[in-house]
Amino acid sequence: MKLITVLITLLLAMSAFAADIPSEKPVEHGQIDFGLIPHNGSRTQVFTLTNNSEAPLTDISLKTTGDFTMRHNCPKALNAGESCRAKISVWAMREGGLMGRFTVRTSAKDYLYNLYGQGDRDPFQNIPHPPIPPRP
Repeated sequence: MKLITVLITLLLAMSAFAADIPSEKPVEHGQIDFGLIPHNGSRTQVFTLTNNSEAPLTDISLKTTGDFTMRHNCPKALNAGESCRAKISVWAMREGGLMGRFTVRTSAKDYLYNLYGQGDRDPFQNIPHPPIPPRP
């Protein structure tokens, strides 16, 4: 009987603990296509993060992965009405698909965007090299 009482108490304690766990914050998913990029060329897009709420937006972090790089002026927190900007760039050093991810994490919501681009072919790829003259 003691074992059953202990198990019931344990189960009730675990269910009460589970009820206190906050739900996950919302996540917005999307994709951003940088289009066809000339060989050895680059393309940049600018994104603005604005706090449209009346409460401060905290724990802000931005990150890119893959073939993409980023520079931003975003602080760790934005007060109501404040904005910051991120410039994401890709450099097409090769022909073919360019992929990465842009992640913005905040206290209110996370944003996960897949980044795409297409590196154009090298226009000089099929030009034959001139023959090397013989040495005298």
